[in-house]
Amino acid sequence: MIGASGRTDIRVALDLAPVLVLAEKSVALALLFNEIVTNILKHAFPAGRPGTIAIRVGLEEDLRVVVEDDGVGMPPADEPKGSFGQALMRTLARQLGARLAVESGPRSGTRVVVTMPASVVLPAPVDAPAG
Repeated sequence: MIGASGRTDIRVALDLAPVLVLAEKSVALALLFNEIVTNILKHAFPAGRPGTIAIRVGLEEDLRVVVEDDGVGMPPADEPKGSFGQALMRTLARQLGARLAVESGPRSGTRVVVTMPASVVLPAPVDAPAG
């Protein structure tokens, strides 16, 4: 997706736990992350500003995905933040039974945290005993 944007000045850092998502949840999940990354590309790095998008996926009690950028950050609190993109993200999160948090990053940029019940993930395969 980032390559298709024509932006060669945006680096992607991945820290991904291997998970298999249930087929009936996969479309909503793919659309949600497409919208998150699209919003980052549209708003975080204006006028050719370079940067990094970091994506972390972890599975413990819940499936937790964090997408973070080091871009210009969110608008000040007194500016409207509601957009079609954010409404779409909230709708898709509801379809997944997920909690969605959009917040300022620790230094700059924006962090989106999606926490979903582990029930959206297929159980890990059990290795057959050697025989």
